[in-house]
Formats: sequence, C-alpha cells, structure tokens
Amino acid sequence: MGRLIHRKMKVQQLAPPANYTTTTDGAAVAVDTKDFEEMIIVADLGVFTAGVTLSLDIQHSDNPVSGFETVPAPAVADINPRKVSLANSLANSSQVAYLDLSALKRYVKAVDTISANSALYGLTAVLFGPAVGPTDQVFQADAT
Repeated sequence: MGRLIHRKMKVQQLAPPANYTTTTDGAAVAVDTKDFEEMIIVADLGVFTAGVTLSLDIQHSDNPVSGFETVPAPAVADINPRKVSLANSLANSSQVAYLDLSALKRYVKAVDTISANSALYGLTAVLFGPAVGPTDQVFQADAT
C-alpha cells in the first residue's frame, strides 16, 4: 500500500534551496491546489546571517498570477500566515505549516522576504488527499 503514496500526493518546489539576498527573495511560485484537500509548506532552513529573519506571507487567489491575498488565520495550524518569522536561531532545521485547502482559493503561494543579506533556505509544498486519483506525481525510486 505504501508503494502507491506517490499517487496520493503532489510535491512542488516553491523556492529552490539557495543563499538568498534581499534582491533575490520573494519569487513566490503559485501552487495549483485543484482537487486536493490538504497541503503542507516545508521551510528547509540552512545558515542565516546573525539577526536575519525570513518572513513568509501565505497567500491565495482564484487566478494563478494576480489577486493574491493573505490566507485567513484559521486555515493554518501552528503557524499564523499573517506573520511567520523564522530567525537564525532556527538554522539547520525544517519548519512546517499545515493548510486545510477546503476554505482556500485554488492557487496558493508563500511570499518569502528576508530582512537582510543573507539566508540559505528552500521552500517546498506537498499536497495530499486528491479528490481524483491517481496524481501525476513521478515515482522516483523503489527502495524495496
């Protein structure tokens, strides 16, 4: 049964792991959440310059390129999307935000902004619970 998990999820990179600066942050790739029930956004944090913070503003829209607004706070467990501030004290860790997609619009993105140069991080979205399956997620390897 576990071998079929790739048919029940979709993984999309939002910001590839890189050393971002104040001029390279904020790429904000939108995720099409159509036919999925839940999503997590994983922030993989590397090394941050002392005192630097990474702020995430999780937004949604009916249009993939415009009209984005901050998601309502109840849609996120553990992280308030209005003010997600990840500091250098969290270096070399992974932070996760859970979203129930039932109350959100079709396209979701995490707008990333850092307070100063520089921060090493990456953002990934993982969608679960497809209403229609299987998904088109590529099955990379079989460890069995």
